[in-house]
Amino acid sequence: MGGRVWLVVGMAGVMACAPLPRGSAPSRLEHTVLVRHPGFAAGEVRPCALVQLNDEEGLPKEYRMAIDSVICPEQTCRISQVVMTWDALGRYLRFELPPGEALEKGGPPSRRGAAWKGVPFTEADYLKLDSILRDAGSLLGRQRLPDVARSQAKGELDALTGATPAAVRDAVVAGASLTCFNLWHWANGEVAAAIRERTCQQCGEALLLRFLASGQQHEVCFALEHLRLHKLFTPAAVSAVVSMLRGGDRERLDLCLSYLQAAEPDRERYFARLAESLASGSAEGRAYLLDRMAAGPPPPSAFLETVVAGLPGWSSYYEVHLLLRLAESGRPTPPFCAQVAKLLDSDNFFIARRAHTFLSGQESLDADTRARLRAFRERAAREGRAL
Repeated sequence: MGGRVWLVVGMAGVMACAPLPRGSAPSRLEHTVLVRHPGFAAGEVRPCALVQLNDEEGLPKEYRMAIDSVICPEQTCRISQVVMTWDALGRYLRFELPPGEALEKGGPPSRRGAAWKGVPFTEADYLKLDSILRDAGSLLGRQRLPDVARSQAKGELDALTGATPAAVRDAVVAGASLTCFNLWHWANGEVAAAIRERTCQQCGEALLLRFLASGQQHEVCFALEHLRLHKLFTPAAVSAVVSMLRGGDRERLDLCLSYLQAAEPDRERYFARLAESLASGSAEGRAYLLDRMAAGPPPPSAFLETVVAGLPGWSSYYEVHLLLRLAESGRPTPPFCAQVAKLLDSDNFFIARRAHTFLSGQESLDADTRARLRAFRERAAREGRAL
């Protein structure tokens, strides 16, 4: 029985790796990639045709491969050819069927003990399959083909090991476990890794800047890592990374900082770049960067004076606190203190009180700042507010 199963799977694999018909894409390259798949015999590696589609500048945009829709050990399934598409970094994008083709799932038996019959996917089934293929962490990645085959043949949701029935229902289209298992491993397996490797081989500044501008998290992070690794420190690249510092999550901000530290070894220029981004960034991004900076040496005075110019417009107590904490580690200048004094008039009393605490610890204040400080203390006393 085992030999018969692998013979059928082998025939399906040959069909799965057939080259795509030539289309009207503006630019395309064909690669041969060696792939292992759970539907192949143990340890077997097969050459498969991978088509690279480029954009108008000749940079990789998408990759496509024609594959078989299902592994069918019992030779009872209808096999359709599916064209699967990934982005330039190997992330699954979509699948397509030729006109008139449809995927099938097992329908309920007509009578007790009868074999399940094949019925076409519904629109809801196709949408669910697409969402399954987008889940790179699906439990399908931890399953064995024999368990999935048994699950489909007998309708046993608990046949998939190490998962609750609810998790299994989310991971497969009912009656199409083998199709989901097969296509998920094509979407998220070795082909995806091969695509990323081929794009890495073609990596240059133009492609990385395109990734950086895409807004897609995986593309942005890839670009930031590789701009630094390839030492691409051109004015265009540095400017693009500084723009990224104005917003984004912590992963992006950390990668931006790593890049800028390598791109700007001169301390003054490095802090000037940071000041440029902090002056126009989001409150959350500013808070994270200021918190990160607290672990290092005090910044130069020029940095503090550039950033503090926008301080009266900050509305978050935490970011104000972090900047003042950073200033307290160094020697803030009278112009810096004069800007902080404007916060004494803030509608947010906690921000105003933080500015008071900071200024009270400074020795070199100009006359106007001392007068503002005195007026704030008097107003707080009249209102019964504790300082």
